[in-house]
Amino acid sequence: GSKLRDFHLLPFLPLLESSSKFRAGKSRVTCAASMRLGVVIPAYNEEKLVSLCLGSVFRAAKEAGMASGEAQDAKASQIVVVLSDGGSKDKTVSEAKKTGAVVVETKKGDARGRGPTLHRGLKGIPDDVDVLMFLHVDCTVPIDFFVQLADYWEKEKPEIGFCKMKFD
Repeated sequence: GSKLRDFHLLPFLPLLESSSKFRAGKSRVTCAASMRLGVVIPAYNEEKLVSLCLGSVFRAAKEAGMASGEAQDAKASQIVVVLSDGGSKDKTVSEAKKTGAVVVETKKGDARGRGPTLHRGLKGIPDDVDVLMFLHVDCTVPIDFFVQLADYWEKEKPEIGFCKMKFD
């Protein structure tokens, strides 16, 4: 199986603003609690890692005041997390649904592969997000990730970014 990787924020971030689906221009983000964030996580046969990844995202969102709990609650959250499944044969989908993430499944006849899976995941993200982030399912984010993200976003005003990774 895959080894879990831990994302470290500095000096860059995994984010993208201004795709054709999302609002263009400068971000209005001033703190994590006011940032509207969309996270797309593609997955394929990752039942053992999906809850660790999603759990880290929801815990970090709660720590930053972006969510009310350790699961997705669209009414009380500034974050939308979409697990885009690429046609898994294991329990990836059911494990992701337990977390409360939005789950987009590959249907019979859908194109397969990372690109189509990412594209399907974008369909689950609302149009009003400030920041769009893609995260690998075998990664976790630190508890202060979204606080650092908001600080970085406010100071640097990036249009696109990436981050360094530490492999365990």
